[in-house]
Amino acid sequence: MKYLIIGISLLYSSNVESQFAQWKDYISAFSGMDLTKEEPIMPEITTELGRVMVQYEVIPQVISSQPNETCEVIFPPNDLKINPGDMIYNSSTIKLQPSVQWTCNMKKNYTLLFHNLDGKKRMTPLDSWIVVNIPQCNLSQGETVCPYHEPVLRDGRNRFVFLIYEQLARINYFHLMWGDIHVKRAFKPHQFAYTHFLEGPVSANFFYIENKEIYPFWEDVIGDKYPYALEIEKPTTRAII
Repeated sequence: MKYLIIGISLLYSSNVESQFAQWKDYISAFSGMDLTKEEPIMPEITTELGRVMVQYEVIPQVISSQPNETCEVIFPPNDLKINPGDMIYNSSTIKLQPSVQWTCNMKKNYTLLFHNLDGKKRMTPLDSWIVVNIPQCNLSQGETVCPYHEPVLRDGRNRFVFLIYEQLARINYFHLMWGDIHVKRAFKPHQFAYTHFLEGPVSANFFYIENKEIYPFWEDVIGDKYPYALEIEKPTTRAII
């Protein structure tokens, strides 16, 4: 009898632990709270895109897998083409919605996420560019959940990432519009992908902007006493003015 009670108690405790683990993942995905407290696992890096994304802490802090390819991103009106890790000095060059192209499966739908990883403390989905149910690579035929707008910058480095995910099934657009998107919580791309059963990212690109504006009349005052305050970090990749 004693061993039967011990066995039942062990079985009950194991079920409770597994249920708790499932609820912990559920709460993390839907609330934006990280309850796991586990260190991100570094995937195997085999491409130049992957190495650059590791350098700028996109992998594994934001996404846990290496994208297969670099998506082509071109900003109008001057046909500014983005390469992974580009530094842009003038934020007005990214004011208009860019064109985005990637290698696609003709039978699949895709989701595009564009997000400022270093934005304000609680970036909501409305601060991002989100397009779902994109047939093949026809971005214009997808359903825009949050439209593109000129990004708002914080002081210091602002990393902007384009992530293309492959959908396992069609996403309920109206559920997003009237449910998840308008909930005032922090937006995290990997949790959005987890919640909506997205695979990937299959393609990605990113750039960053150093927002270090100092008024001219302060340069003499600050430069003499704190010369390091006026230093601009030397980019490791090409810079676009």
